[in-house]
Amino acid sequence: MPIIPMSSTGGPGSSARSAGRGLGCALVGCCALLLLVASGVGVAAWLLRAPAPLGPPPAEVIEYDPVKDSPTGPSRVKPSGRSARTLKTPGGVVRLDAAEITLAADVSYPSRPKVCRGNAHLTDLVKGLAFDIDREMRASTPLSIKEERRLGDQLAEEIAGHPRFRGKIDTRDTRKWRAYLARVAQPILAELKRPDFEYRFHVIDLPEANAFAIPGGHIYFFTGMLDNIGGTWLANEAQLAAILAHEISHVDLGHCAAVFQYLKRLGVIDDDKKLPAALVLTLARGPFSSNQEDEADINATDLMALAQYAPSEFVNLWIAWDALQPATPDGDDLLTRELDNLLRSHSPPRARACNVLRRTQEIIQQTPFDRFTVGQTNFDQRTPRTRKQF
Repeated sequence: MPIIPMSSTGGPGSSARSAGRGLGCALVGCCALLLLVASGVGVAAWLLRAPAPLGPPPAEVIEYDPVKDSPTGPSRVKPSGRSARTLKTPGGVVRLDAAEITLAADVSYPSRPKVCRGNAHLTDLVKGLAFDIDREMRASTPLSIKEERRLGDQLAEEIAGHPRFRGKIDTRDTRKWRAYLARVAQPILAELKRPDFEYRFHVIDLPEANAFAIPGGHIYFFTGMLDNIGGTWLANEAQLAAILAHEISHVDLGHCAAVFQYLKRLGVIDDDKKLPAALVLTLARGPFSSNQEDEADINATDLMALAQYAPSEFVNLWIAWDALQPATPDGDDLLTRELDNLLRSHSPPRARACNVLRRTQEIIQQTPFDRFTVGQTNFDQRTPRTRKQF
């Protein structure tokens, strides 16, 4: 059978024309078929190609209530913002391109760290029992938020008028430090057990390297620590966050108000009584027990990790401060060492380094994050991580 049919009526001319038309149709059909095949191959290749790799999720963003700054007063801020427990990505709030960070995978310590050797004392048992009683008394006679706020405000007035501090608190020269402290504290405040107070951050313009807290959310730093001349005290924003978290923990755990709770239980204070100023100042300036200091260190380590500040930097801080301690006389006998341990208001930096190290090992595993801020440039420039990451 012929591929190209012949006309039943045509002669030679019509046959040629018919053949030409048939050949044209065949060529068009071939081209169409080739295009169809090519299109099919392209579609198949598109369907079968490897999926483009998805990039890691961007850093999450947490919004906080504005800080209230003042030229000659404390920077004020209320706990606000989402807790880190609500974040869904391993990077959390830390940007993927941030350089001044510590990776969780890199936080590792030996099984028997040097700072954890030789810290045990026979009198630790006595101190532990006393601290258990202290906690039970605080739990059984809590101050109301109103009472604690009133005591804190009264005490802040007495501190401001004290001859040692008069004219040195919250000056114009320290305004930038106060603003910086409040903004570094914001991610820490989002994790508190008692988010009831407006926290007020004060700076005392004196060369002491110290910080302290009083009831009601007043936090004080001395310029001797913040100015950090020679890099002696603080190396980065994470270490500043550690001290902030420690002092905030004293408020959140009720340490600041503990002595006033005892007075309430004895009937010395109530909502209608105003304590003599000298008594308030004397009681509040009394040191916390070393057990309270250790509890605040552990709680601060947790707050740091949740706020995504490297808790390993808290360990580094205590190790560095331990190196600044005078050598212990070799002649101290056992009784002298035990009495010193019983009466001291703070554990030695070496023991505190050990406590924080142990807790860091645990909390790093418990948080969902794979990176934590160190922030040396943040501290050097007084630019909080909430504003810029380096």
